Amino acid sequence: MFKALVLIFSVWICAVDIRSHRIPNELTLLLALALLFDSITAELYGFLIASALCLLIAYLGKVGAGDVKLFLVLVATSGTLILNPGYFLGMAVISLIHLVASLSISHLRGRKKPRTIAFAPSILIPFLLLYLAI
Repeated sequence: MFKALVLIFSVWICAVDIRSHRIPNELTLLLALALLFDSITAELYGFLIASALCLLIAYLGKVGAGDVKLFLVLVATSGTLILNPGYFLGMAVISLIHLVASLSISHLRGRKKPRTIAFAPSILIPFLLLYLAI
């Protein structure tokens, strides 16, 4: 049951982020609650390392606060999945696909390059693939 809620909340967050480039705190909290109820425990050591890396990357890469909160929720509740090289490879691939698609769509519509790109799909799609064992 909780896996279905995680899937629903993740799709909802991606849709909202794509549309508005904002991730509402309420949706992040709903995802956090679903993940907390489904997970037995998160490894504190992994959480601290991943959190520090996340904050460093966010600072250097000018990543939005909503994206940082979303990533930290995943690390806190599912750290072993997030601290997986496959997750980061998936994140890089999805980010690249999303960037190329956004630039292509923008070009086809005759607009300038987008100033911001929604990052929630890059965070959540590889997570869902691992979480749901797809």
